[in-house]
Amino acid sequence: RRTFIYVIVLAVVLVAIGAIIGVVLSSGGDEGDSTGAEMTTSLPTITRTASPTVTESNAPTNMPTEFPSNQPTLASDLLPSQQPSLDVTIFNTLFPTSRELLNDPTTPQFQAFEWVVVEDEFRKNGTDNSGIDDGRLIQRYVAALLYFAFGGDNNDDLSNFYLQPETDICDWNIARDDSNLNGIVCDAEGDVVQINFYKIGLAGTIPNEIVVFEASLQMLDLRINQIGGSLPDIFGTFAELQVLALSDNRLTGPIPRSVPSNLQTLELDANDWAGELSLEFDDNDVLETLTISTNNCMVDDNADDRELRGNAATFLQSMPGNRLRTLVCSCCGFGG
Repeated sequence: RRTFIYVIVLAVVLVAIGAIIGVVLSSGGDEGDSTGAEMTTSLPTITRTASPTVTESNAPTNMPTEFPSNQPTLASDLLPSQQPSLDVTIFNTLFPTSRELLNDPTTPQFQAFEWVVVEDEFRKNGTDNSGIDDGRLIQRYVAALLYFAFGGDNNDDLSNFYLQPETDICDWNIARDDSNLNGIVCDAEGDVVQINFYKIGLAGTIPNEIVVFEASLQMLDLRINQIGGSLPDIFGTFAELQVLALSDNRLTGPIPRSVPSNLQTLELDANDWAGELSLEFDDNDVLETLTISTNNCMVDDNADDRELRGNAATFLQSMPGNRLRTLVCSCCGFGG
């Protein structure tokens, strides 16, 4: 009987041990499953997507578009894409170049503006890669305008030294046989003091925009060319102008009355002036030389409007006699 009791106790102990082992094993399995689940959810999920299909109609919109080379580019279209600071209103504010002229591909104004915006490297870089200020920009535009207004694109002599996109306009000049310079001449501060196109085969007309140089220009020499049209009535405001030499051209119309206050030499001979010669010297007492000979003139009481005429006595009385040394006026059609 004692042996039977021992057997029962041993059986109970074994059962208890088995139960404990089962509980332990079951608990370990659950922890493994939980850890595995946590590792699975912490990994990034990579979803394979279909490769994009590119068709001709879905091509990227920012790809460059080529335009025909003969398609005109309007200045107003160039401004935003080429140089935002080049606002066309800058030009309209400082001198009378209208938007119509700047946007008309047939005008020298358009050609000059397009050159400044598209081709002019110096405008973009300057001397130290910082560009140039608005004042210099305006002068550069007008210097380019003179080139196109006078037919420079058809003149090899001018193209050889003028309108150089990588240099300052003060370098747009070349030595002449008389030791003077043709082209643009500047002072030490970079202001334009001379514009000389002597005997270089130019044509076209003088643009009003040349008034940009009124504060600094001392000499304008356009002698012996084929420049026509009328003389802009703007030179009376050129306070520093000392020499205005326009002889041997095809200038027409009346001679503007106002004479610059510091003008010393005025050469107007051998042109096609017409109308009454009536110069105003109110603010000028330094004029030394005046030549107005052979201007399509005939001494004829029935002279028509194609001839220069005036009253000699009145004209001579208006002259600044205290400095005048040379007056050449043969065949001027004077009466009186």
